[in-house]
Amino acid sequence: MPATETETEPPGARGGAGGSSRLFIAAVPPPAVRAALAATQEALRAGLAAPGADVRLRWVRPEAIHLTLRFLGETPDDRRPAIERALAATAAAGAPIDLRLGAVGTFGGRRPRVVWAGLEGGVSALADCAAALNRALAAEGFPDEPRPLRPHLTLARVSGRPGRDAHARLLSLVAAAPAPRPAAFPVEALELIRSELRPDGPRYTTLSRAPLGGAS
Repeated sequence: MPATETETEPPGARGGAGGSSRLFIAAVPPPAVRAALAATQEALRAGLAAPGADVRLRWVRPEAIHLTLRFLGETPDDRRPAIERALAATAAAGAPIDLRLGAVGTFGGRRPRVVWAGLEGGVSALADCAAALNRALAAEGFPDEPRPLRPHLTLARVSGRPGRDAHARLLSLVAAAPAPRPAAFPVEALELIRSELRPDGPRYTTLSRAPLGGAS
């Protein structure tokens, strides 16, 4: 299985005593969304292949694209039950959220570092869900998350230190890029995911899954 695909941890599997894992909580897009994003990536690649487009991107494999609601970072394995309690409580009190793909954009201002696809539809409901998740995690002793949710799906990250002209070229390509073809993104569950950083790309493993409002 490619290293960037999301796997599911076997039931009952846990980290070793005294260990830690790099964790985040996310919603995983359905195949139709990932296919639409893959087509958008290909269109951007074609533009960057033109002469003068001196900018390199590290593309996120479509099967690894996810919607992060909370990044926890390196976390002791014995804190995982507390995370799962917060996750379950948030999901049980919530409801499925209907999103859809939006336009392509960047983070980083005039020196973009990340290329992403936006989301439309139930974005306010998603923000409410993320806020509830942060409150539930705080009740379990985790630090507060002061930054507001900026819902997006990362498509690529800029490599190296491109010059001003390369940045301008990338911004121009992104501004001219058509939005991904319409695709519904129903958020029906939240997942606790472990990220293992490897030379060939991160490996993501779903540790637990909590359906929103009891959705299957």
